[in-house]
Amino acid sequence: MELFDFAFISNYDDRFSKLTAARSYRNCKKRAFANYNIAVPQYYNGKIQLLLPLYLSHSENPDLALALEQHEKCYIARTCLTMKMAYNNARLITKPQSTWLKP
Repeated sequence: MELFDFAFISNYDDRFSKLTAARSYRNCKKRAFANYNIAVPQYYNGKIQLLLPLYLSHSENPDLALALEQHEKCYIARTCLTMKMAYNNARLITKPQSTWLKP
């Protein structure tokens, strides 16, 4: 899985926020490569997307879910969802089995 598209990071105004978002994005990518089972499918806008946990703070639980959409041979991060939104969207396909996505 190849992740790219740092467009969402450029929406932040200050340097600290950009660095935090970039670090969180890199960590998300590393987790996905280490364990592909953390990717949770969701159905949105007629397409299957993958949700990955995004940790912005130093807590045990993810702060947001990064929604990835397949584009040719790679995945593009289009948006972030709250955990409640991610759980509800993933639940439409099947009960999420991943430990990070809880009701």
